[in-house]
Amino acid sequence: MIQVSGSAITAIRGNTGRVLLKLSNYNLTSGDRVVFLTKDKVGGETIFSVEITSFIGGDAIIYFTSDNLGTVGTFVYDVTIYFADGDIDTVVQGTLQVKPV
Repeated sequence: MIQVSGSAITAIRGNTGRVLLKLSNYNLTSGDRVVFLTKDKVGGETIFSVEITSFIGGDAIIYFTSDNLGTVGTFVYDVTIYFADGDIDTVVQGTLQVKPV
C-alpha cells in the first residue's frame, strides 16, 4: 500500500505500487526524463532512484518495487524533469516513509 498526502509518501516495506505524477504546468513528451531520487537526508547518499521516460497523457507514473521499498525509514526525495530541449526543473520535494510490515 502506498499513500500520498501532499508531498509526503508513506509505504509498507516490501510492497509495490505506483504514484501518478500529474503536473498542471507541464506536458511531458517523448525525449523528456523524470527522475524520482530518494536520499537518506538532504545532501546525503542516494537510497534509490526511478527514471521515467514514457508518459500517459503528459503525466508520469512512478513505479515502486519491493526492492526500492525494502529499507525501513524516513527519507527525502525530489522529482526532477530533464526536458528534451536541455532545460532542467526540480518540481517536487518531499518525504518518503517506509514502515515495517
